[in-house]
Amino acid sequence: MTDKATFDWAAARADLDGFDTARSMMTRLWNLWAGGKDAFPGDWEFCDRAQETYPQITRLARYRLVFRARVVRALMGRYGIDQFLIVGTDLPLHSEVHDIVHRAAPLARVVYADSDVWVIRTAEALLNPLPGSVCGYVSAGLDDPAALVEGTARWLDLDRPVGVVMLNSLDVLPDLSAAAALKVLRAALAPGSCLAFCALTDDGYETRLFEAMGAGQYPYLALPRSRAAVQDLLAGTRLLAPGVVPVSRWCPEWRWPELDTDDLWCGVGQILDQDEDVAAARSQLTDTTARRS
Repeated sequence: MTDKATFDWAAARADLDGFDTARSMMTRLWNLWAGGKDAFPGDWEFCDRAQETYPQITRLARYRLVFRARVVRALMGRYGIDQFLIVGTDLPLHSEVHDIVHRAAPLARVVYADSDVWVIRTAEALLNPLPGSVCGYVSAGLDDPAALVEGTARWLDLDRPVGVVMLNSLDVLPDLSAAAALKVLRAALAPGSCLAFCALTDDGYETRLFEAMGAGQYPYLALPRSRAAVQDLLAGTRLLAPGVVPVSRWCPEWRWPELDTDDLWCGVGQILDQDEDVAAARSQLTDTTARRS
């Protein structure tokens, strides 16, 4: 249970000692494109270059947050999910996941996870959960899914459905690594859990977007994906309506103006009863966790 007054600033400074500020990271870049200010000089330079190449990137940065709000409300209202894992933590702007969740269900649990120590320490310091609410933080990401699951299990009941929101974590992983990480999550989470994510589109018609993301030169930045690639990542789950669609078509709400972009895929897959492949992954995950202990 979080208490803002107990945040250990001295420990945070120790964690950040020697932190590399020269390399841009997607979390800070998305924050800048969405109107935030928390970044380093190299991030500002990259953002400026990307906007020159692809001016729509600022609109996409805002629309991905719209999707985040929509999907959290949908998972709560339609599927009764009251536990959320945010893999790939955004820097604080507005309508953070715990704000949305705790307004509707004060006893619900929200966990933010990120392998970027600067991001997770910044979120822990600046997010403002309601007094008495459960809001946890895990220093791990999809690059080490076993550690992610282990840390999450300290906060959430993994025998009950969990809503996993991935806005800026899958898009920095190659397809094979992303698929392997999702298999670990499917193995660890209860049936009924949902995997929600968005991805920059790359179906061969928007080369400027690919160029803005570094044309593959920077493996730690976003990798645009085709619709087929996104659907492949959700293989083994039940794809929830309306499927993998542009952000403007994912459960539009009257409270938001009509969106006018097709450059961001959104989708949600619901975990079903485990098949033999996932059961084997679950057994391997259990063995890995036991060795870490």
